[in-house]
Order: sequence, then C-alpha cells, then structure tokens
Amino acid sequence: MKKKITLLILIICITTTIADNPLTIALKEGKNNFTILQEFPSIYASDLIKENPSIQSITIYQYGQTFAYINIMGGIGTNFLIEENIDYEVYTNSSTIMYLKF
Repeated sequence: MKKKITLLILIICITTTIADNPLTIALKEGKNNFTILQEFPSIYASDLIKENPSIQSITIYQYGQTFAYINIMGGIGTNFLIEENIDYEVYTNSSTIMYLKF
C-alpha cells in the first residue's frame, strides 16, 4: 500500500511539473524557422495562432508543395497539424515566446 501511495504521489508531481513547464520557442519579429525535436501533443495551426496571436502565418513544405495558415479574417489557408521533427516557417509581427503545452 505504501508503495502505491508513493508511486501515485510521484506521478502527480511529474504531471504537475510537465504541465507547469511547456515547451517554449523564442520568436523574433519577422521570419523564423524552427523544428520541434521534442515529443509533444500535436496541435492545429489555427489553435497555435489563437494561443500566440502575434503569429501572422505558419508555413510548411511537404510533398513538394507549400501549405500555409494565415492569421487574417479568423484564419485562412490549410489548417495542418504542428508536429515534431518537421520544419516550419513562422512570421510574427513582434518578438514573442511561443508556448507548446504538453
């Protein structure tokens, strides 16, 4: 019983630590390129822009094509998933810290 309680407390502490420490990416004003090398839950481009309103657009190059989601008129373009190990190009209208929650 004591081992189960200790394990439960450990899991709660780890979960709290992860929830309080999201992955952060510093973005400068203008064009930024980044690749997320760390595992995290996928998020749609539209949701990422809602959480980080200074992002003007997110672009991805896949399968010989360019896909973009633009923060204009509620969002237009291809609403793709932001995932790990993929290169993205992001334009911002000001320097900001982008947060990706686990």
